[in-house]
Amino acid sequence: WGLGAAGVATTVVAANSGRTPPNIDEKPPTTAKVSGKIFAGPVVNNGKGDLTVEAYDTTGKLLKTAQANDDGSFTLNLDKSYKGVVLLKAFDKNANNENNPQHIDESSKAKKNLPTLTASFYFKGQDVVFNITPLTMAAAIKAGFQADGKADTQAPPTQTSVEAANA
Repeated sequence: WGLGAAGVATTVVAANSGRTPPNIDEKPPTTAKVSGKIFAGPVVNNGKGDLTVEAYDTTGKLLKTAQANDDGSFTLNLDKSYKGVVLLKAFDKNANNENNPQHIDESSKAKKNLPTLTASFYFKGQDVVFNITPLTMAAAIKAGFQADGKADTQAPPTQTSVEAANA
């Protein structure tokens, strides 16, 4: 048996030779990726960078901001230590200029300015994909957020209310 164990050890060493050993001091990531797409019909431009996604907690504290891409996709990196309800708000950060984010209206096939949209979900400190649409906005309102994205102060959204509204 002794030779067999030595043979295994030799194989392991030979299999790892030429590679950089793993860094044992490497720390695990402290953020989790929240990604998705904005839909109100296909998004066709981000208003030259004006289409913004912000993440808030139920107290209205801004957790993170990201610029959406021309196709409406976005990625935010939230601190993994936060666990709780998140409101995502997609909007034109500079509505006073002529660079408006646009989408294709599916009934008329015409380009239209993208409205402000929201979505809410319970963040568990893990990577998640969550889209922002008119339906997710309705669910966020049902969960206890107002149309402007602020939480109802009398009955703030909870994990239970958000998950029920999204079901």
